[in-house]
Amino acid sequence: MSKKIKLCITNSANQTFEMPITPSEFEFKRSSGNDKATVVNLGQIIRLANQSELGNVDLKITIPIDLSQKKHYWSADHLNWSGNEGGLSYMNLLEDIFSKHEVVRVILTNTRFNNLFVFDDFSYNLSKSGTEYEVSITLTEWRNYDPIIVKRAPLPPRPVGQPRPIVVEQPRPAPPAAVGVGSVVIVNGQLHRDSYGGGPGLTEVNAQRKINFTANGRPCPYHVTNMQGGWRGWVTADSVRAQ
Repeated sequence: MSKKIKLCITNSANQTFEMPITPSEFEFKRSSGNDKATVVNLGQIIRLANQSELGNVDLKITIPIDLSQKKHYWSADHLNWSGNEGGLSYMNLLEDIFSKHEVVRVILTNTRFNNLFVFDDFSYNLSKSGTEYEVSITLTEWRNYDPIIVKRAPLPPRPVGQPRPIVVEQPRPAPPAAVGVGSVVIVNGQLHRDSYGGGPGLTEVNAQRKINFTANGRPCPYHVTNMQGGWRGWVTADSVRAQ
């Protein structure tokens, strides 16, 4: 016998509310965040993202207006509100979560689904019978981005009479070599049709190229050729380094 699945929402005050009816469908969607690029002499490749994109759920739930007498199709065992206006209290709860931008935990009991979300979109209407609220909510996954504060341990006291240690400064690295017309460079980046970044094309990877034009101050200030003089295109300043 299968276990009953119930939809529960825990608000920012750590209060859990059991929805009267569990939705018949529930889909959690998430994208990898990878992107595609075209590399010379290799073709199309996939660049792997550091993390997946935020997941989302298009949640559709039904809330009866009158909760005074339980119906056989209700999934909740313990209603937070009852009575002939119990449904209005549930609607006020959802409206508060949305308007206050609360981070909530959404749980489907007896499943692996247990995640933090925010309400990105919230809408509702009355059913044709006028006895139920039909609610649509777009849930977007919440990812905590609070900074991690690391406390520095205090240094032990220096014994009396012990000389202070001498700190030898390391020499600063030399600045990168300047590039300009005639410079031989290594290119790692996308080629463009013009110096304004228009017409993005192929991507160069560790390609030995020569600069034949410059356009200082523009998004793509360097025009490069192959070592035989064949034109390749305009690239950003970050895409080149002196050889």
